[in-house]
Amino acid sequence: MPYSYSDNYSDLYDVAKRNDAEQRLNSFVNGLKKIDINKSPYTILSIQDYESYKELHHISDFIKKEYRDVVIIGIGGSALNPKIATSFKGTSDISIHYLDTTDPIHYEAFKKKVVLRECFFLVISKSGNTIEVLSVLGAVLNDIGEYKKSQFCFLTGLNNNHIRDIANDMGAMILTHGEEIGGRFSTFSNVAILPGLLHGSDMKRFLEGSNKVLHDFWGNKGNSLPAKSSASLFLYNKPIIVNIGYTRFFTDFLNWNSQIIGESLGKDGKGFTPIHNIGPIDQHSVFQLYLDGPRDKVFTFLYSGNSGTNINKIKNIPFLKNKTLEDVNEIEYRATLSSCRELGLPTRNILIDAIDEYSIGALAMHSIIEILTVAYLMDISPFGQPAVERIKSNIKALL
Repeated sequence: MPYSYSDNYSDLYDVAKRNDAEQRLNSFVNGLKKIDINKSPYTILSIQDYESYKELHHISDFIKKEYRDVVIIGIGGSALNPKIATSFKGTSDISIHYLDTTDPIHYEAFKKKVVLRECFFLVISKSGNTIEVLSVLGAVLNDIGEYKKSQFCFLTGLNNNHIRDIANDMGAMILTHGEEIGGRFSTFSNVAILPGLLHGSDMKRFLEGSNKVLHDFWGNKGNSLPAKSSASLFLYNKPIIVNIGYTRFFTDFLNWNSQIIGESLGKDGKGFTPIHNIGPIDQHSVFQLYLDGPRDKVFTFLYSGNSGTNINKIKNIPFLKNKTLEDVNEIEYRATLSSCRELGLPTRNILIDAIDEYSIGALAMHSIIEILTVAYLMDISPFGQPAVERIKSNIKALL
């Protein structure tokens, strides 16, 4: 596995309860094996074949040949999943921009960075009726002037919807969003694969990382790494999950992770409030509260080592002698993790082999499985977001 997982559950609580939870997850996996998951929302747990995305390669090659700026219009999972796929170094000279908000100040600032008529636009909405996506698209069409139909690609569901109607009227390219795949769980679908290819990310390795975790899950069931982590998360029984990454790279991943936690598990009066931080920055803002405030949180630390610049030019400070920035960053992480454990705070630790497509693909699938299995233990459905529909109804009423 391209990562390791550990926690302090057995130091704080009854191990027998975790063993029982892991046995329940064995039953969950056995139940999934009896159905055709490809015809259910659990299709996201299917082993992925990279060769099935050949069409996206052709589309990506065309776009990269014709354009230097790609604009992704989407919100929620339609933007957060592409951001994970485009967070790597990449080998493309394409610049990818995101219009993922109706914030007019952001939109006006964006227009100063690019020439709209020279951009390619990828518009993503599973429902095809997302008000924010339609509004931003309307602003773009108002401001772009003359455009070519080949400048646009629309990724949406098969249902009759506004996005599909607009695409048909324009004569633009339409890609189909998997009907059984929820937007927030579209990490390993065309929603993220195409943006990743445009960015020059190694999406084959991304899928291979995901498949590695899936093989562990299907083979080891309740004894797999994501099942063990979900059992502990469930049994810690804290209302707040604090996820802390010790490199800014984790920002996009943590934003997405907060979405799948909040929308999947926050139902029927149950759920966890997700908070994400970047270390060591937030050690100087919220850790006073975390260490000495209410004991209502479980902490997950994410860390991966990197090479670091030597800091020997600072003289007469013995504790920094022969140290690199990476040395200091790792010590910051280890010291904070130790402080939490010394105080008996529930902590989980994920060490990632490298900041690359393979490891992050594995981590993303680990997180998806963790959410699905925690939902099973909580006896709720991880799919849909019924309470959010109230907001949508109110928006339409006000419009």
